[in-house]
Amino acid sequence: LKQVQETLLVIAKVGGGAVERERETFMCVRYVLAIKLALRIRQLDPDARNPNTPSGRRAVMESAALSTILAGLPLVPKHQSMMARIAADKNLAAGNFGAAAAHIRRLMDALPASQHGGLLEQLQQCQMNGETDVRAVSPSQRICYRSLVLVASPYIKCNFCPALFHPQQGGLSSRQSCPFCLHGSVFAMND
Repeated sequence: LKQVQETLLVIAKVGGGAVERERETFMCVRYVLAIKLALRIRQLDPDARNPNTPSGRRAVMESAALSTILAGLPLVPKHQSMMARIAADKNLAAGNFGAAAAHIRRLMDALPASQHGGLLEQLQQCQMNGETDVRAVSPSQRICYRSLVLVASPYIKCNFCPALFHPQQGGLSSRQSCPFCLHGSVFAMND
């Protein structure tokens, strides 16, 4: 995480062409969010191992939601496949068989047929459960880049990069500098 954030500082200082700077900044900002999501999911894993308790069930459901958002981030293909794998496993554990099936199919499309063995069994499990979800989250659901909570409208958005923030839990107000890309300013938005 620190290396990606340092890269953002270098991009901000060195500059370069506007198109290159924007592309590199967007990719770095997405990876900062991806790393934060992966770390939060790993932090939830101990509680998620005991899904029969209220805190364990909450951890299972939060892991499923965060992993779905993580799998929906436009990362390099190798990392997208890794995130789809995590999302499939977390959604299976949560009973989100429709979401898990979607991640499994995406993963199967990205992998050679020789690596489909365990995925086929998981897909059959999803199909046997009618590909129904207990409580799935859309991969395009907005999430606060700082607090990692789901965001509806209104929200605060950077005018340069894809970062957005929850108005109360994001710790930012309009016209502040974006803490992620270091290029833009954040503004209140409504749908």
